[in-house]
Amino acid sequence: MLAEPVRACQACGLHRTCRRPVPGSGPFDAQVFVIGQSPGATEDDEGKPFVGRAGAVLREALERNGISSFYLTNAVKCHPPGNRKARNEERTACFSWLLAELSLWQPPEDHLIVVLGEDASKTLFPDLKFTAARAATNLEFEGHPVKVILHPAALLHDMHKRAAFEQDIDKVADFLHPGHRLDYAANYQVFGRTIGFVEAWERAMGAGMIGLDAEFFPDLTMIGWSMSWASGEGIWVPRDAKHGIVLLDDLMDGRLDLAIHSVQADAPVICKALGMSPYDWPWNKVRDTAVAAYVMREPNIGLKDLTFKHFGVRMLNFNEMGGTPEAFAALPVEAQARYAVGDADFARRLWVEKYRDKVLYGV
Repeated sequence: MLAEPVRACQACGLHRTCRRPVPGSGPFDAQVFVIGQSPGATEDDEGKPFVGRAGAVLREALERNGISSFYLTNAVKCHPPGNRKARNEERTACFSWLLAELSLWQPPEDHLIVVLGEDASKTLFPDLKFTAARAATNLEFEGHPVKVILHPAALLHDMHKRAAFEQDIDKVADFLHPGHRLDYAANYQVFGRTIGFVEAWERAMGAGMIGLDAEFFPDLTMIGWSMSWASGEGIWVPRDAKHGIVLLDDLMDGRLDLAIHSVQADAPVICKALGMSPYDWPWNKVRDTAVAAYVMREPNIGLKDLTFKHFGVRMLNFNEMGGTPEAFAALPVEAQARYAVGDADFARRLWVEKYRDKVLYGV
């Protein structure tokens, strides 16, 4: 509807230097209306928005968070020469096209405009600094709610910005799907504080199968380990907790089935902590949910992706916990528990509720 008029536009000098103007793309009943800055070189070549590397980062992040319905466009429709930023007069010349696109948008009730980067933010909110726009919780444009986030291209130049970008995407997902960030960790406990050795041991043995996970430093030194014996229940055991290693050693004697997501990561850590040879690891009792996801041909086998897909729960990600083992180790044990026990909890739930019958019995 607007594609041909956009391609014929000569409102500013950019039409003389770009290969072709790039109109927006996507359904006009999309849940999310994404506004970028201007097309990059790849978009200039192909005539489509967000088909380059930054676009791939954006699409993956949105889809990973359950957002699959989006319209993609840019505040400026032509690629500025030399990949420079668009000038004020160029943004002004293109502004009418953006308003025309928005006038055609017929979103569902739970919808959102997502603005990428400082330049696009200036187009919509010229009097608001980018940092203030990113932090704002009640922005609107043309009557629609707005979230301003980092542009995914920033990650291509500085991977240290990934944590900030992921946090921005979390805000978008939380706005659209507030029920997906459930308080799934309400019944997680810290070993030695609210639950002791005997109770933890009895709950594990009574379950017959536990979820198990370890957090560790790069040298495989354990920060702590977590166990879940029932959906929504489990414990975090810091490495220095009294009797914590004794409990772990007792649980590894082959009586229990163990649900672990990616055993090749956790087994060396647990073996090192226990002084156990890998040959003594109870391999026949392990149910690896990462392997099960691969067998079931899941498109993504990451635990957090699988948890969102199958249970609608958006777990905390490691970037929210500091992004490094050292930062995680410095957190209060209650914060560590909220993150770490979730891995054990949902590894167990994935196996018991989603994979066991299909993998073992084909049903």
